[in-house]
Amino acid sequence: MAHASSSRRSPSGAERLPSASSECSDNVAAGPIPTPDEFRARVIKAVETLGSGFLAHPDNGTLRNHLASHDLTARSFYEQLIIIAFRYLFLRIADDLRLPHTPSVTGATSGNNAAWKEFMHACHEFAARNESRAQPHHTSPVCLWSDLLTPDLTGPDSETDPLLEIDNQHFSRLVKTIANESRSPGAVDIGRSAIPSAHLGYAYEALLALEPLIDAEARTFSLRYRARNKRKATGSFYTPALIVENLLESALEPIISSRIDGAPLKSQESALLGITVCDPSCGTGNFLIAAARRLAHRLAQLRSGEHRPDADALQAAFCDVIRECIFGVDINPIAVELCKHALWIESRTDPSVVRSIDRHIKVGNALLGATPELIKSGIPDGSCRVSANDRAHSVSELATPTRRQRTDLIDEADPSAGSSHHARLIADTWCASFMWRESGSASAIDLPHDPTTPSVISDALFQSIRHDPESIASSLKQKIGCLAARFRFFHWQLEFPEVFQPTAGGRSGGFDVVIGNPPFLNQLKSDTASDRRTASMLSAITGGAARAYSDLSTAFLLLGVRLCRPGGRVALLEPMSFLSSRDSAPARASILRDASLAALWVSETRTFPGASVFICAPTLECAGPRARRVKRSCASEFRALPDIEVDMESLRGEESWGPLAAAALAIPEFSFDASGVVGDHADATADFRDQYYGLDGFIVESSRVPQSKVTDSRYPPIVTAGLIDLAACQWGDRHTRILKRPWAAPRIDRACMERQGDLAGWLSSRLIPKIILATQTKIIEVFVDEPGRLLPSLPLITVVPKAAADIWAVAAALASPVSAALAMQRHAGSALSPQAIKLSAKQAMRLPVPIVEELASMAARTLQRAQAAPDSITRHRLLLEFARSSTEAYRVPTKDATKLIDWWSSRL
Repeated sequence: MAHASSSRRSPSGAERLPSASSECSDNVAAGPIPTPDEFRARVIKAVETLGSGFLAHPDNGTLRNHLASHDLTARSFYEQLIIIAFRYLFLRIADDLRLPHTPSVTGATSGNNAAWKEFMHACHEFAARNESRAQPHHTSPVCLWSDLLTPDLTGPDSETDPLLEIDNQHFSRLVKTIANESRSPGAVDIGRSAIPSAHLGYAYEALLALEPLIDAEARTFSLRYRARNKRKATGSFYTPALIVENLLESALEPIISSRIDGAPLKSQESALLGITVCDPSCGTGNFLIAAARRLAHRLAQLRSGEHRPDADALQAAFCDVIRECIFGVDINPIAVELCKHALWIESRTDPSVVRSIDRHIKVGNALLGATPELIKSGIPDGSCRVSANDRAHSVSELATPTRRQRTDLIDEADPSAGSSHHARLIADTWCASFMWRESGSASAIDLPHDPTTPSVISDALFQSIRHDPESIASSLKQKIGCLAARFRFFHWQLEFPEVFQPTAGGRSGGFDVVIGNPPFLNQLKSDTASDRRTASMLSAITGGAARAYSDLSTAFLLLGVRLCRPGGRVALLEPMSFLSSRDSAPARASILRDASLAALWVSETRTFPGASVFICAPTLECAGPRARRVKRSCASEFRALPDIEVDMESLRGEESWGPLAAAALAIPEFSFDASGVVGDHADATADFRDQYYGLDGFIVESSRVPQSKVTDSRYPPIVTAGLIDLAACQWGDRHTRILKRPWAAPRIDRACMERQGDLAGWLSSRLIPKIILATQTKIIEVFVDEPGRLLPSLPLITVVPKAAADIWAVAAALASPVSAALAMQRHAGSALSPQAIKLSAKQAMRLPVPIVEELASMAARTLQRAQAAPDSITRHRLLLEFARSSTEAYRVPTKDATKLIDWWSSRL
């Protein structure tokens, strides 16, 4: 890039940067800090200014052509603008804090420190001019501005691909936007205040929610909000500081205490600096910076012997902590760059810290990597899934030996032996086997077809590469390299070898703390679901614990346990559904095999603006005690709840961790007796989408059918979950929606269905005596359809007693306050609201049956009377009588019963 404040790039061989130690304590006084909203607005405006300036300049025809032809996508261009805006912002902050301009962790702004100072001085002077009269003035002897550009904008060869131009007017606006030096007398100068690192994440999150609108021909650029944006698609939501601090209290503080308490004074400092903290989805680094601050504070206390160390002691300690303790990974290169710069600004120190940041904060897919154990086991059967276009003979030749030849070569090569280059190639090959596709099929990478390249990576091929990495064909190596770059394979033992080697003291390798807020990506949603090959690879890496429909954050929790050393702690934010969802059950069991639950925080309110998910945060201790008291807390302020004794082996065998969250959600905790489960006396069925969409064209309004023909047998009423209350059906009295249409009293034309539809048999199977059970409700709501006249619509559950005479007894067991509270405990978080109950047919059948038969019969008769009540007041009174009889039938202690009935009746 060229503009009027600069000429061309500085010559190579510029002098090395001086140490910042002499300047660290001489920073300018901190001014007022801009609010997060002010900071966000300025960054967004800066990006728009850059985009508009680049598109408008007459000399940037190549850029406009690339955008018009989609050689450069609008999204890619936008992301590069974000990088440039933040790079300039960091330079501005560094300049006013009198730091050396060496964020060389990105390779983007390395160079002569004095030249950078001159460049920033030129920027200040240039912006001070009246932009309406701005003319080209070459005021700086070196062109460093071009270093802010990403490779796609500077071009691979600056001699043949000219730098982008930006005119004086847009450049002046950019500088003034960042500094806010014009138009607002009371505005805060970003550069002259200490920008909290939290602001970075907030601003970047806002940028992810926007999409660029580009008209290359009209040379216009703007940003607009999009509901289905990249922020949601990648699960990128900034974590509030209070949550960060409380998770560090739960995960990091016990590690600090265990490391230094009781240790000799002279070894406490080295023990503290031996603690390693990792965020496997670090984003812009708010967890890492907060962890570094905590460790630095404790380190400065040890060194100074003072409870409140001075600023210089804290700064020196922070730098040492950054050098030794802090590690992070993220799949997003922009987030990683922001994280590195934020750590650099926080450290305010010399290039040695920058080099440590570069080694410890890396780009990669933390989930997709091969471990030494996986490499030794070889390519698993089934990983070589091939397309219809794959050559059959190649598949047969290469895939068959996967099972037959694995044991022949399994121990002949050690993946850790030889060069790191070979080790990485072997690990990349293992990962690539899951992503391999023939060029003729839906290609994962754009490479020309090579007949010498195999259509799959079989175990035999993998073992030959493992045995002799030098023998690999160049075309094969190229394709593996392309796949590794595209999917960003990340092999932890190769990226951070110092962490995963056993220590001199005999401690096992691994991090002491794994903490963070991984992306929440619901695999049932098309815009957040993983590719099938990625899912297959995750399943292999986790031993089947990461299921196809489990949230991606669950895989991060499994990863955290694997990365953590024995005695270390893992604390990651998870959707509340992790505690109870069926798809997360294998992960919960796997986690408790290798770790114990030390603490659990649950939020009963939405934490992230713009996200509908409710969250929790389990804290795990790897190789921890198999029985312990688990600390519990809730709400945004982490309000303490009573500890609970948990046997990990027993919890591992449970279908849910939901009961541990009961107190957080104000669900009663009580004891009871039972004589079995509902499934002993009834069967339950949940219908599928076919039974829903198959109704289309056969639903009629009752008012449209001639009165002489309206009978329930010919036109059976169809009911939805919204029409079912406890012991009441509101069909005809309450409107509902089916197939996106409103209905007042919907019926099914049975004769028409029998002639033209596919669900005649289903209709007959549902028009029998049954119990209709609604889902997504505050209590368990059932309606007894004894005549068998109603058709249940998805997602209603149909419960049919094994003995017709038991229909009311089964309904009473399902409707009991005991069953409602247990369902909430077991399946908390699986519904749309944490205060709602969502049951599957199988889960409903596992609810208990009361033990006192006489009281159970009384409760069933009372429920029957409530359903027959002439008005809602009478029904409500009878339901309270039912609740009392029911809890007595389960032998719930009186004190517990009172709380249980009060809770249940408040939700009635």
